[in-house]
Amino acid sequence: MTSIPLSYVGELTTAQVVAGVALVWLLICHLSAKNLHHIPTKGGPSFPIISFIRLYNFLTHGREIMQRGYQRHKDRTFKVAMVDRWLVVLSSKKLVDKLQKMPDNTVSSATTEILEMPHMFDSNWHKDPVHVPILRNLTRNLTLLFEEMFDKLTAAFWEHIPANSDCWLPVHASPVMNTIVTRVANCMFVGMPTCWDSGYVHMMVHFAEDVSKAVELLAILPGFMKRIVSRKATVIDKRVQQCLDYLRPAIDDQMTMMTRFGKDWVDKPNDLLQWIINEVVAHNQGPEEVARIVLFINFGAVGTTSSISFQNCKARSSNLVYFRPYCRGRSPSLLFY
Repeated sequence: MTSIPLSYVGELTTAQVVAGVALVWLLICHLSAKNLHHIPTKGGPSFPIISFIRLYNFLTHGREIMQRGYQRHKDRTFKVAMVDRWLVVLSSKKLVDKLQKMPDNTVSSATTEILEMPHMFDSNWHKDPVHVPILRNLTRNLTLLFEEMFDKLTAAFWEHIPANSDCWLPVHASPVMNTIVTRVANCMFVGMPTCWDSGYVHMMVHFAEDVSKAVELLAILPGFMKRIVSRKATVIDKRVQQCLDYLRPAIDDQMTMMTRFGKDWVDKPNDLLQWIINEVVAHNQGPEEVARIVLFINFGAVGTTSSISFQNCKARSSNLVYFRPYCRGRSPSLLFY
């Protein structure tokens, strides 16, 4: 029997070493993964050695794979492959309703994984979700803020979608809705004049894009590389500092008041920024964490709301029946696209 000399090991190329490490890591992930064999797979084979085929298929033909999965597995679940996990898709309203009724602490771990929160936001929110009581406080106070929000919404619409009776007015609905929703939401979050500052609004609008790009990048990397890449290849830390530049005067002032007078003082603000500061101080954290939470809440609130608003405008503008009461005797003046 011929033995392989030890000197041969030193002749391995970098590509061979990397391929070997990747193969071992892939096998470990497969063996340690949750048992989801009973859920149908779309996009390629489930066998771990060639599972990168399904990942490539999903990255290049994700829309088609999701559509085929939905059509074939209606009212059931199916799964598609990420690099180090499965993405399970619920394809019926009944299943989605069941998911919505589940307690936050049961399903929050999935959100944490998908958004790469430990790597993206460099925070322990997945272990100690400080933002949860803040959002509950916000929900309870929405009725008190409605009138002010409505006034700001009206002003934002008139500015970005002005009336025009002379000719068709093209409206780039997606960026316009992003800007309007960001302005109005931040009237609740940080107040005037910051919420109307064009630089602040631009930063918040593009932060959602930054997070989406970073999540897509981290999704194709193995776990041991995510921490390194998240610090070097994303702009999240840069956005935190930019946000802090806008909010630091208010944060420093309110933290100083808390240091001098404790939890309560005359004219203490009752807004989201103060609630965030309360939680951050209680956890012995600093202004950077306040900015991080403001960014995170914007990402969750603005992205969803603006997307729904855009789809609603698009659906209505494509159906003239909604315009007939307003268009009698004149042509419609708006065109969403």
